[in-house]
Amino acid sequence: MMRRRERILERFFWPFFIIFTISAVFTTIWLKSSIVSAEYKIRSLEERKKKLLMEEKLLSAEKSNILSVAKFENASAGKLVFPDRIKVVYVQRDKGNDTYKASFKTSLLTKKRDER
Repeated sequence: MMRRRERILERFFWPFFIIFTISAVFTTIWLKSSIVSAEYKIRSLEERKKKLLMEEKLLSAEKSNILSVAKFENASAGKLVFPDRIKVVYVQRDKGNDTYKASFKTSLLTKKRDER
């Protein structure tokens, strides 16, 4: 009786073992190919991100260049005038190693405005 039971187990064990081994090999190959495919996609996305960041920097520089040129053109379109003498601030340099000093004397400025 025992011998018969062992023969039945052998009969089902070896085909099951072979099918399991083949499916494990194919699953491993499929998993490895999926990982490699994902790595390629990640690399292409990183390269695209790098190109887009470079394009963003170039566009930002071009924008600032255009804005500065436009500001200069607006200023030079007849808006440049000599400043009012009251608005001019003179900075005198001391002969020593002191720091530079500049100050607004409001009392003198208001007197000159009132005289006009």
